[in-house]
Amino acid sequence: MVKSKKVSVITPVYNGGKYIQNFLEKIVQQDYVNFEWIIVDDGSTDNTVDIIKNFIRKHQFDSVKFLKKENGGVSSARNLGLNFATGDFIMFADADDTPHVDFVSKYVKKIINNRTDITFFSVGLTDDSGKCVGSQGYDSECVSNIEAIERLLGQLSYGYLFSTISKAELWITNRLDEKIYFLEDEEILVRVLLKANNVAYSSETHYDYVQRIDSVVHSLSINDYENAYQSALAMKKSLLKSRIFSSEQVGNVRVLGTLIPLIVMNWQQGNDDIADEKISEYLFLYAKSRIPFRKKARRMVQNFLFRLHCKNIVLFLYRNVEF
Repeated sequence: MVKSKKVSVITPVYNGGKYIQNFLEKIVQQDYVNFEWIIVDDGSTDNTVDIIKNFIRKHQFDSVKFLKKENGGVSSARNLGLNFATGDFIMFADADDTPHVDFVSKYVKKIINNRTDITFFSVGLTDDSGKCVGSQGYDSECVSNIEAIERLLGQLSYGYLFSTISKAELWITNRLDEKIYFLEDEEILVRVLLKANNVAYSSETHYDYVQRIDSVVHSLSINDYENAYQSALAMKKSLLKSRIFSSEQVGNVRVLGTLIPLIVMNWQQGNDDIADEKISEYLFLYAKSRIPFRKKARRMVQNFLFRLHCKNIVLFLYRNVEF
């Protein structure tokens, strides 16, 4: 087992009293030694802080750093954790998920063996009881940072920080945008990938993403999707600043993806004028987008329906879709 490299794992938590105890037990069970686990409480109003303090006191666990701050959102909590990180590698974990006992050790071993700057891992999907309900995975391969960005913005890879391990040097000048609270993982990953030289994907699974019924993703509003749209614009802006080849066309692809729920939801709520504005933008960007082959057929159909303003057909097709 690799022990020479120090790893900083960052976990934000807010009102996690129902699940933080189980999560803390997973930290103690890790089979890797040289790590610091930075837990940042984002202004919890329940018993989260007491549970964490009692746990640290009971186990006398020096590997856990516990920070508290006023409520400011997950991005501000992660940023505070990054400010205190001293590891050679950076990892993330969410307090309502389940990292495996080899979560840290396997991530470290893979990034060292692959000699990459950042590695993406497959993740398991479980329900609240721990029952497996699926997975989100990759084939094991190494690619360039540009290829990884195209996959991310083309929605061919998953933009979860908890599925990554990266060199700490990529984060020296990178912090999450605290104004963005939707697609914030993707937005920062674009900027991190722009600083990377090579990227790996792994088919291995060492982390379970828990699909909770009360998760925020099950109750999103138009304002939330407007924030996702702003996030996509920020990703595009980062690409344009980097001046990489086809940066505008690649950036447009992610913006398209955020316009679709805005069009549908505004139609659903009778905001036809706003929907028409978003359709005009969609049609303009569609013509200037480098759409991945696996997404072309779907985007072509959407483009056709939006161009002809087939409102009733679109609303029927999306009648059971939870954005």
